[in-house]
Amino acid sequence: MIGAIAGDIVGSRFEGGPAPPAHFALFHPDCRFTDDTVCSLAVAYALMDGRDFAAALRMLVQRHPYRGYGGMFATWAHAEAAPAYGSRGNGAPMRVAAVGWLAADAADASELAAAQAIVSHDHPDAIAASRAVAGTIFALRKGGDIGEVRRWVTEAFGYDLRPKHALRASGFDISAAGTVPPRPCGCVRSR
Repeated sequence: MIGAIAGDIVGSRFEGGPAPPAHFALFHPDCRFTDDTVCSLAVAYALMDGRDFAAALRMLVQRHPYRGYGGMFATWAHAEAAPAYGSRGNGAPMRVAAVGWLAADAADASELAAAQAIVSHDHPDAIAASRAVAGTIFALRKGGDIGEVRRWVTEAFGYDLRPKHALRASGFDISAAGTVPPRPCGCVRSR
């Protein structure tokens, strides 16, 4: 959680713009916490307090309304009964870190990752990316071998983790499939 929040704050001044230079100050006056921190905390809160993911997300988003939410997500968060809206964005995998830390086992991590995703981001790409992130955190937290985790992510989700494929082309991609990690093949696999 600390890493997810610190990364959000450090990267906030570069979001939507050009890639950061090779060397830069981690914390800068232009840095701030964003929607990703708010939503990560909401998922953690839901897990630790036994709350519904949608209710926790809506509550914290409404408390912190100007943090860079996407338009459809902001509309969803301010409408108490709005259903998921088919989003394939990276919001669900960006907020899933607590699942990897709090899940009882790998199956629980997968199930909880999907459950927190589908309340707003119910596109298969967003669900798969959420499962991949939570499963990776869980496996590494339990002492999993990095090579084995890489193989699992590659086989289970079709992600190409070779370094040359992990480099993004210029541009800002907010899709789950384009950020967790980029997948040139465009395919979706479950589990």
